Amino acid sequence: MTDYRSLDRGVRVRRVTSMKKSLVASFVALLMLGCGKDGEKKQVQEEARSESNQTFAATPHESKFRTGEASNGNKVEADFLSISKDDAVTIIGCAEKPSGDLVIPAVIEGKPVTRIKADAFKDCSLLKSITIPDSVTSIGDSCFYGCGSLASINLPDGLTAIGSSAFFDCRGLRSITIPDTVTRIGAAAFFRCRSLAYIKIPDAVRWIGPTAFTGCLSLKTITIPKGVQLIGESTFSGCHSLTDITIPDGVTGIGDKAFLDCRSLTSITIPESVTSIGMSVFSECRSLTSITIPDNVTTIGEAAFFFCSSLRSITIGEGVTNIGESAFSRTDVVGITIPKSVRSVGSYAFYECRRLTSITFLGDAPQISGKIDDGRKERSTIYRKPDAKGWDDTFGGRPVKLIGEKP
Repeated sequence: MTDYRSLDRGVRVRRVTSMKKSLVASFVALLMLGCGKDGEKKQVQEEARSESNQTFAATPHESKFRTGEASNGNKVEADFLSISKDDAVTIIGCAEKPSGDLVIPAVIEGKPVTRIKADAFKDCSLLKSITIPDSVTSIGDSCFYGCGSLASINLPDGLTAIGSSAFFDCRGLRSITIPDTVTRIGAAAFFRCRSLAYIKIPDAVRWIGPTAFTGCLSLKTITIPKGVQLIGESTFSGCHSLTDITIPDGVTGIGDKAFLDCRSLTSITIPESVTSIGMSVFSECRSLTSITIPDNVTTIGEAAFFFCSSLRSITIGEGVTNIGESAFSRTDVVGITIPKSVRSVGSYAFYECRRLTSITFLGDAPQISGKIDDGRKERSTIYRKPDAKGWDDTFGGRPVKLIGEKP
């Protein structure tokens, strides 16, 4: 492909129509003879490489394109680099990294601008605001990656997708409105947008990628649209200010570490549609006080509620069959009932639950691979039904008694 950044910035727009074989011959001759200036060699090499791209070629827009006034009234100028295909234009960047307020043109040479290419404005650290025309329907991966000074951006109404890492590490971005036409938010799209305090996800969104909002330290509340079926891995992990989140009916799975270290989250309702809770999903949610796991959930993942130090009330649904290792370690639970559906309990499921005094099992003895807690004498007692099978005098290192003996 053509190295777009090496093109001279002041040249006029031109379309590459055909690649002359003589260029390739000249390139070979220069290599063999070792003659010519370095600059000439570089030019021939790049033109020869561009021979493989016969569809379209990238060229800088003619001179400086004045896009009008920015939101603060300042004039904005930029040498936009673009490629044309099928009567549409894709912005691939600028000849120089822009700063301040930038307005992307809606039309270049009579053709509508419909896409912004991946990495187009990556690491433009001095860019403060961007206005994108309504003609744009796609924002590529890492498009505004590392634009640390970006405080605001206007997304167009025609946009349908936000690419992966599109706003990765945009630390100054405080708020953003996603148009109702967007159906997909890519992985790590808003990763580490530390100042982002508010975002509304439209109802049209069907997919939110893993780590999409990881490290959004200022984000306080969020509503997940009804069309989303899976909350991916680490989607909201490290959102320290998140106090409220709504998970709609229709979500069937919550991925590993989805809400890891959401330390201000006080409560969350898991809908009946959820069938699995992944590993470390709510680990270190230190303000969470209660949780009800619905009957349709079959698996509680490893360390799912690890170090939820304020979690005192836990209700486990009657469909749960597996409780993962360290699932409720270091919680504040005093007593807990395990339904008869449970067939296996991971080791240290209740490790260092210092207030826990009783664990009541309603069914036969499940499988366990090690100790159920830290084994200290003052810790919990296991209680079971008289007719339950498979029980011994101890279970997971704890004494077993009948429910009738419970104080």
